[in-house]
Amino acid sequence: MNKMTRRSVFLSGSALLLGAPVLLTRPGDTAEFVCKFGCVVNSVHPLTKNMTTASSRIRERTAGRVDIQIFHSSQLGSEVDMLTQLRAGAIEFLATSGSLLGAMVPSAAVSGIAFAFTDPGEVWRSIDGDLGAFVRSEVGRAGILLFDKVWNAGFFEIMSGDHVIQRPEDLAGFRLRVPMGQSWIRMYNALGAAPVGLNFGEVYTALQTKVVDGLDAALTAMASAKIYEVQKNCTLTSHIWDGWWMAANPHIFLRMPRALREIIEEEFAAAALAERTELEQYTHESRTTLSKSGIGFHDVDRDLFRKALARTSYYSDWRAKLGARPWAMLERSTGKNFGVE
Repeated sequence: MNKMTRRSVFLSGSALLLGAPVLLTRPGDTAEFVCKFGCVVNSVHPLTKNMTTASSRIRERTAGRVDIQIFHSSQLGSEVDMLTQLRAGAIEFLATSGSLLGAMVPSAAVSGIAFAFTDPGEVWRSIDGDLGAFVRSEVGRAGILLFDKVWNAGFFEIMSGDHVIQRPEDLAGFRLRVPMGQSWIRMYNALGAAPVGLNFGEVYTALQTKVVDGLDAALTAMASAKIYEVQKNCTLTSHIWDGWWMAANPHIFLRMPRALREIIEEEFAAAALAERTELEQYTHESRTTLSKSGIGFHDVDRDLFRKALARTSYYSDWRAKLGARPWAMLERSTGKNFGVE
């Protein structure tokens, strides 16, 4: 993980509210550092399960000095709410998507470029390499500390009712829920669809009441939310990959002794690598669940969608927003040329 000095953190965080120290006295078995971790996924998701394991190992390895309490299923609020709390010091750790961080630091959204990645291997080659290091550095300047290893949220697909999406033109005017991130909204606007940004907790009702006619989500989310009860078809576009950065409030984290910080870094990294593998298996199981529940799956030529986007200003607009350096890193690590000069 990039080492951040106390001085650099305080200089970069002048616009942030300082969080209250987490140092506590230790009567009996009380932890010296009690920290809150928030995420939006449920208790059985690989992210929550592996963070719970990491928390136990950290407590054990620090002889009880560090207690990280897990708050899953948006118990502390939406992802936007929790990012605000993290910056204010109300919570210490957060799993947050690059697309959300991108609203604050544009380069953080680079992993959400449509059709940038073909498979997980391309993802990790980019995010574990120069591109990920660049994002961590840029977000660090904005006063948020990111740990080295990104957690896996998977590739996103399109689910619909009677209307099957097979070609780019099938998206024209199609009303679908998308995550609260510009990566999705920009892509669907470019393809002529009618994206509606909704938190995932609102999706089932929105589909029931025909506020939207379809949705964009990972298979794991579709299965766990029983979306198969209100949809019929799933188009395997795998158009955007997303992941969660493990973020910390640096003002609080850097107050811990170095030895404790190193244990946390090590356990977070090990848990992230385990979660990546488990998420792939969870995705496979979710597809089986959806199929058994009557969802029809449709393969498509992903290149048709990418070429349709290339005929618009989508990629050139993103390059201008992100900057030439991260864009070049993306092309170099994926081996793709998005046709933007």
